[in-house]
Amino acid sequence: MSKHKIFGIESDGNNTFQGEFKVIRDYEDTSFLAISNKTFQCYLDDDKQVNFKLAVEMMDSAEYDENLKGINTVFALIPTFESLNKKQQESLANFCGFTIEEYREYINAYNNPETITCNDIFDYGMYVVLGYECQEYETPCECVDDYDYTKQTLAAIANVYEAVGSLIGFYLDKPVNRIGETGWDYLKQFCEDC
Repeated sequence: MSKHKIFGIESDGNNTFQGEFKVIRDYEDTSFLAISNKTFQCYLDDDKQVNFKLAVEMMDSAEYDENLKGINTVFALIPTFESLNKKQQESLANFCGFTIEEYREYINAYNNPETITCNDIFDYGMYVVLGYECQEYETPCECVDDYDYTKQTLAAIANVYEAVGSLIGFYLDKPVNRIGETGWDYLKQFCEDC
């Protein structure tokens, strides 16, 4: 495989996406969300350990607006459910239509509750964007997976995600909005005890 640069890091294509990530949501070939098999850690100012997964969401923007033609890729950090503070855990449970006790019962009924919680946390918006790309295309395909861009991007992510996880502080130091908040600020809102 040829070298491909993803989010500023060049990949040599040695790893496979399917071996490093698992798809937890797939919407009829127009978008999907995948999380890393590996769980990473970082520490907040108060020495609280935050466990997180790295996530990739890719979607065909034409499915949402016929005037748009492109594959949008989001590379993000998702804190695990147990790393969220109590307030955010309760808020997430309410977002899903449960009390916190009901939500715990609901997720524990699955063989892999992490899959459910990561999907819910991402949908609720409690994640930190580490990188974003949009690749325009000329003509739509039937499936987001059919694009060479998609295949190259996923292979590149599989090759760099461990480096990103190891250097997470560097990525969290970057501003994520125009008022200067960083990824650390977002993570503190999600995980720091109130």
